[in-house]
Amino acid sequence: MEGFNGKSKRHCGFRLNRLTKSLVRIFLWPMKKLNCETVETTYASLRQIYNIEEQDINKFLEIDLDAYYNCSLKSYISPNDLILELLEQKLGKEGEYNRTYWFHITRQPKSNKFPEGILPLGQSINSIWEFLYSLIQNEVSRSKWDEFRKGVENDNGNEWADMYRLKVRDINLHGPYGVLVREIAFKPSEVDYYNYFESPEIIRDISNCFNDEYGIDLLHIFRNNTQPCIVKIFKDAGKRGYIGCALYYLYCKFHNQTLSSFCFADFDGGGRLVSEKQIEEVTFYK
Repeated sequence: MEGFNGKSKRHCGFRLNRLTKSLVRIFLWPMKKLNCETVETTYASLRQIYNIEEQDINKFLEIDLDAYYNCSLKSYISPNDLILELLEQKLGKEGEYNRTYWFHITRQPKSNKFPEGILPLGQSINSIWEFLYSLIQNEVSRSKWDEFRKGVENDNGNEWADMYRLKVRDINLHGPYGVLVREIAFKPSEVDYYNYFESPEIIRDISNCFNDEYGIDLLHIFRNNTQPCIVKIFKDAGKRGYIGCALYYLYCKFHNQTLSSFCFADFDGGGRLVSEKQIEEVTFYK
């Protein structure tokens, strides 16, 4: 006997069974999240993921990783992977979770509430040029600005123009990007990361070209009309390696160390839009 759309009842039953299992997961399994917004939320995430208490995490964090490396044959393992391996060996289980939070670091006019989500570079480049022109339209005519843009995008030999073209022409460099540990936004030098609170890289490239050509510090003008901003987003996917970065972040804080590149993990949108539905919060800073 045939069921919906000409499929057998047996086939439909199989599909319904899979749907039922999916619904059970959604409604009965708790949503486990990795949220490294603060030290406190990172602790809370690990407590939930591993079902352990904060005092147990702190007891584990007393480990001296340097001493461990000195007497171990595992010197090839990065600290974030090693600390994850040691914790899960101690607990006898691997960590699993459903949602990862990321922090998109930028500098924007405070009026930008990201109503369309976070646009990748390819979808935002025209509005970037328009916004920058609005800041200096009393200094340079529209025709001069258009001529300047054409040069930057095609034959300007300035090194900043080269960097601009490299980003714009390669969709793999269009982002949007985000970091796992929010504190990196305030201490980028500790992990050898670009300071996006100063300006997006593409703004820096255009502004430096403009300064070289017209002697006008467009980057300074941009900073005077914008504020540092963090957009908190989420992706419903987890990766065990990210737990290692979160755990090593807590290790650094527990031992009063500066942040490290081993605390670093990033989100790369790959040239695709981050939907407004994935945005949890937009925060501006002075």
